[in-house]
Amino acid sequence: MVKGLLIRSKGPLGVVMTQDGRFVRVLLTGGNRALGQEVMGRELHFPSMTRGLAVACLLFVIMIGVWAKIMSVPAAAAYVALDINPSVELAVDQVGQVIQCRGLDDDGQKLLKQVVLDKVEIYRALDLLVQGAVQQHYLNETNNVVLATVTPIKEYSVVDEEKLKDSVSQAVTGLPVSVKIITEVATPQERQQATDKGISVGRYLIYQGSTRQGASLTIEDVKNKGLGQLEKEKGWQIEQVLPHARYNIRAKHQPGKGDNNETSDKQKLLNKVPPGQVKKEQPHLPPGKQTNPAMESGKQVIEEKQQMIKDKDEKDDEITSERRVDHHQSQLNQNKNENKDTPDDHLKKDNPGLDKKPTPNHGHDKK
Repeated sequence: MVKGLLIRSKGPLGVVMTQDGRFVRVLLTGGNRALGQEVMGRELHFPSMTRGLAVACLLFVIMIGVWAKIMSVPAAAAYVALDINPSVELAVDQVGQVIQCRGLDDDGQKLLKQVVLDKVEIYRALDLLVQGAVQQHYLNETNNVVLATVTPIKEYSVVDEEKLKDSVSQAVTGLPVSVKIITEVATPQERQQATDKGISVGRYLIYQGSTRQGASLTIEDVKNKGLGQLEKEKGWQIEQVLPHARYNIRAKHQPGKGDNNETSDKQKLLNKVPPGQVKKEQPHLPPGKQTNPAMESGKQVIEEKQQMIKDKDEKDDEITSERRVDHHQSQLNQNKNENKDTPDDHLKKDNPGLDKKPTPNHGHDKK
């Protein structure tokens, strides 16, 4: 309770001045409420002006920070949805860099935790995501379809579908299974409808297309099953139900290609058999006596090269020998021609006197 002189009152409320000079708001309890009289009352605690101003300033600063953070994120120029069995969506700015990403299912959220995609070029981001899907075995014999759907927000698209396909194709090069890569284009309205149903825009387009063609497909099937699994269960191809599917390729792993360039080069050399030679088959050795294939390949390469060099040297020697024989025969023919005598020459040799010219008579012969 507070005791003081009542200096202002309004109904049951009043302001009293205490003996120490403080002005206190009180709830009057006694019946005497005349101004200037000493009264008793219960002190009331109201937030002060300073405290209220501080709270208001704090709220203002928080609002400014949130607004600045929102404004610092550029508006998306396009969205790219990636569907395998995980489904993720990436927001891309005007220069083709990822500014936001979200997992559209549990597997998609797990996949995004493995990679950092902020400010990464969209093609590199797709490469990283597909590589992560490969490592987690999301891509296999059953689920072997990858769908990338582009939703341009503006009139022109900042994302090249062909480059998207190449990025995915590069990421699945080493897989021992065939992978179908499909790209599709959607509108912002279709993306919004897909968001309302809780699925990616690519899966929503599959659902729409299959419904138009009379296929029995539910939203739950599209949402929970891998694309490759859907194809095998329903008996139709994904690209056949999509309205604007432009690309449809299969990327197959070719053993020895791209894994080790040196091994590939050696294999090329091994496949080249010099003329006149038959490539020897490697004998089958029992377990425990088998040699190192890499060492055997290296030895065989060296032997092949040595044989090629030997054959070339023998051929060069043969050509040189033929040239020498031809040159020697030419010399013999030339000497023979120079030493060849005519019949007159043989007559002169047998009768030396024939070489002498007859002396003119001039009428001195004796009769």
